[in-house]
Amino acid sequence: MQAPFDGARSEPEASVGRMIDFEPTEEQQLIVDTVRQFASNEIRKESRDADEAGTLPASVLQQATSWASPRTPCPRPTAAVGRAAP
Repeated sequence: MQAPFDGARSEPEASVGRMIDFEPTEEQQLIVDTVRQFASNEIRKESRDADEAGTLPASVLQQATSWASPRTPCPRPTAAVGRAAP
């Protein structure tokens, strides 16, 4: 006869003692570094004007979408964040 279920769950044997690695791969780290550099060099210098206007300049958006990976699409914005689309 099977023991009644007491709500406790046991880990599968295959995962016992294994840790999840949250460190990015080399490729992922390259992407992180590239985006940080872009933000620092391009977006930061436009941030005040963009904040006041409520949108980023088209040139910055064009640069951002020009190097976006086809696997990770960068959709064209339809409205500024927090504002309804026209």
